[in-house]
Amino acid sequence: MFMVLIIAVNGQELGVWLAGSAASLTLLHELGHGFAARATGARAEISLDFYDAELPAHHERLHAVYGISPSDEVVDIGCGTGLTTREAARAAAPGRVVGVDVSERMLERARQVTAAERLDNVRYELGDAQVHRFNPAGFDVAISRFGTMFFSDPAAAFANIGAALRA
Repeated sequence: MFMVLIIAVNGQELGVWLAGSAASLTLLHELGHGFAARATGARAEISLDFYDAELPAHHERLHAVYGISPSDEVVDIGCGTGLTTREAARAAAPGRVVGVDVSERMLERARQVTAAERLDNVRYELGDAQVHRFNPAGFDVAISRFGTMFFSDPAAAFANIGAALRA
């Protein structure tokens, strides 16, 4: 298992790493919130689609690294509003994709957009990947765009996700 991290500042890609510390990812995430809050006013609520709108320059590269094939069963960890989940669903068809996130609000948005795009091989589940009861060996591929940086116990989370993957 590995994680792909793409760092960009002001639209400039600074690098791509196959691993990164949770602390550095969390710091970058929080910096993004800080810049967004400053730009929109401290009381403004960040749109649920904020990250999806900010990432198109890097998303194509990340999608290529996933290596999803037709008929794959895929789990998207920390799926948020489901952009990567939906793209995985298109790549995996007729396979199925499960998006998992701890935010019901994000999942509601993901379900709305998925329904509007008429994708029928996607479902969303509320859950924390560290303890979620995945089907053992139920997936061919596990993906995550941002979800892994929030693990309080990365070893437990990756062990749980690993147990959900086929050998």
